[in-house]
Amino acid sequence: AVEYAWRIDGTDYSGPSAGGVVFATIGEFSVSVRATAVDSGEIVGEDDGQVMCKYVRRELRALSEADRARFLGAMRLVYTLSAREGKARFGATFRPAIALAAKHNSLQWNFHFGCQFFTSHPAYQLMLEESLRSVDPSISHPYWDFMIDAGSGWQTSEIFDDQFFGPVRT
Repeated sequence: AVEYAWRIDGTDYSGPSAGGVVFATIGEFSVSVRATAVDSGEIVGEDDGQVMCKYVRRELRALSEADRARFLGAMRLVYTLSAREGKARFGATFRPAIALAAKHNSLQWNFHFGCQFFTSHPAYQLMLEESLRSVDPSISHPYWDFMIDAGSGWQTSEIFDDQFFGPVRT
């Protein structure tokens, strides 16, 4: 049996693995690890270096059940909490969905009929993603490849079942 001691940007972690370490920000981190034999206390290996934390967006259907639950749980909070309550619980980067929608709708004429369309909408997604990460720093905003569901049967896509967003109401 081996015990590991991790040091990540000056914070110590120990145990059988580095499981449970969640990087709250994107960037580069200094990491060192030391493996020690539990029975003898002998150091059996050590290393140090830099690691990069990057968020990877995945298609909705590629999320594990746990990832989907974390994402939808964070979305529920972003959609239901007020700005005051959300900022009190999760910090300054929390923005409720209603505030993002109101901001978008107040400017939509300019955004939807000009060259800003393609640059402004990713900005709103980034603001939403920052809000989601304030709730749970381990998630990134997935995307929906709607071309998988293109055509006349899109209403029957698994995206619209109870495991995702619920049925389409017509």
